[in-house]
Amino acid sequence: MKNLFKKGLVVVLPLLATLGVLYWFVSIMLNLLSLIGLESNLITVVFALIIIYVVIVTSGILLHGWIEKLILPIVNRMPVIKNIYNFFNDIVGVAVTDGRFDEVVLVRFAGQKILGFLTNREQGLVFVMTAPNVSSGFVLKVDEWEETDITPEEAMKTILSLGIYNAKDNW
Repeated sequence: MKNLFKKGLVVVLPLLATLGVLYWFVSIMLNLLSLIGLESNLITVVFALIIIYVVIVTSGILLHGWIEKLILPIVNRMPVIKNIYNFFNDIVGVAVTDGRFDEVVLVRFAGQKILGFLTNREQGLVFVMTAPNVSSGFVLKVDEWEETDITPEEAMKTILSLGIYNAKDNW
């Protein structure tokens, strides 16, 4: 019975957290829309989300270089702000990497096989994440690695769960 309860928590808690965040976000959108005088309904929220998406993409196109050159040097001089900004910047950077962690491999390190992400095949560079903070880790230059059929998502789950989630039983 105890194991069934734990299994139920594993299924229900992430679902409730996701629904809670979505509810919170939609509530904020509805409140913002009512503040500027727009009727609050689902169509208006969807339209507002599309506008927010376009604004974010446009900001990325227009402001990326400007932010790096002008804003970041200022932010990096502010003690507390620098830490908060860099924390979120690292998390977002890991979350939006396109194709950098496509291949999961096993490498020998300290006599053990460990999961890593092959980042440069020609040079034999493998990024090994530390858990549970995936924005840190280390890069190994290896001569040999073992190919796996583990997907990047499964590897991330294994690392973030501190090994509780086992991607594949055969590694």
